[in-house]
Amino acid sequence: MTPEHSISLTPPQAGLLECLHVDAERPCAQTLAALEPDDWTTLERLAKASRVSYQVRRRLERADLKPLAPGDVMDRLQGTVQAQTARYLRRRATLAELLRACNAQALPVMVLKGAHLAELVYDSPAAREMSDVDLLFKPDDLPRATRLFKQLCYAIPHDAQDLHELAPALKEYTLRHPRWGVSVDVHWSTTGDESLADELDQLLWRRAERLDIAGTQARAMSREDLLLHLCYHASHQHHFAHVGLRPLADLAALCRLDPPLDWDAIAHRAEQWGWRRGTGLSLALAKHCLGAAVPSEVLDRLTPQGTNADVPYVAAIEAMLTESSNEHSAPGTLHRIWSAPTLARRVSVALERLLPPTSQLIVEFGLSDRQQLPPRAWLYLRRIGRLIPRYGRRALEIARGDPRRLAELQRRQQLETWLKP
Repeated sequence: MTPEHSISLTPPQAGLLECLHVDAERPCAQTLAALEPDDWTTLERLAKASRVSYQVRRRLERADLKPLAPGDVMDRLQGTVQAQTARYLRRRATLAELLRACNAQALPVMVLKGAHLAELVYDSPAAREMSDVDLLFKPDDLPRATRLFKQLCYAIPHDAQDLHELAPALKEYTLRHPRWGVSVDVHWSTTGDESLADELDQLLWRRAERLDIAGTQARAMSREDLLLHLCYHASHQHHFAHVGLRPLADLAALCRLDPPLDWDAIAHRAEQWGWRRGTGLSLALAKHCLGAAVPSEVLDRLTPQGTNADVPYVAAIEAMLTESSNEHSAPGTLHRIWSAPTLARRVSVALERLLPPTSQLIVEFGLSDRQQLPPRAWLYLRRIGRLIPRYGRRALEIARGDPRRLAELQRRQQLETWLKP
């Protein structure tokens, strides 16, 4: 997959990509020297939104680049790095506490995503911020995990025996640390594809490696499975929106590990699991934007023959660069409403989102006693009151035909269609 098109980047976007390139000695002074003061401010904001401020500041400390960056920009980057470090340490403490508790009860648990990457591929706690703590349990072990979280004083309905029963339509349940407020996402599957979930999760557990994570022994995905999971998460789950450039930085860092990755196994599993297109597109972006060491023959194998990969490539990089990871942009629900074929279906999708079943409201508001629930109407009003500030303005902009919001929806539609196996 070699992009034959030319992506039009703004000077701050081009500067950000240069700062994230895996070649630490890559000549980029000319690109950065051309930035105006406002461009530097935008670059710093983009780095913060993508949660790569550490990588950018570290690159700008290079001798030939340090004189180019304004002092106030470097100060703001450093402030962001310090805040990221503090958040990471809270999440790491939460993770260590949970891993010790699971190990004490011989309860198998697998550490996912950010915590795994932070320990495996990065050299500083600020380099890979964790949004939350992600843990995977085997479905049969969920009753034991539920009892453990209750013992640790996490808010769970008193009569709940299994977290899965609280969110039967989902594959995870979010808890919050009783003292530190850290979000803990308890997963019992890594994919929403029910036809694939059981087989895939069994394979992930079988190939899992034991690592020292947060100072405690823990299971984690094999490096090949981790790479595939990162590609799946960015492409099939998020359609490259609201994730920024961090997934590409993660992939590029993972590709540099020794010993080399088993690329034949990666390509085979991507084909076997129906993730061929998402994996190929994610790796192509990491290679062409950041210089990730992805073999060209692997990209050729993962690119469907007879398809035009230029359109999704452009859509994906535009989504990553323009749809901020910490901005509530046009989310999946608004896309489903917008793309529904009839008015009746649009209303139906909107009501499903606004008025979910009681079990989901219990999850959302962390209610611990299902026998004394507030009236459902009050819970619905509370939910609507929470959603309006987050998505109300975007919904109005879409309804009014705002070009920027419509472009986001069209990009998502292009990617969603192309990613289907």
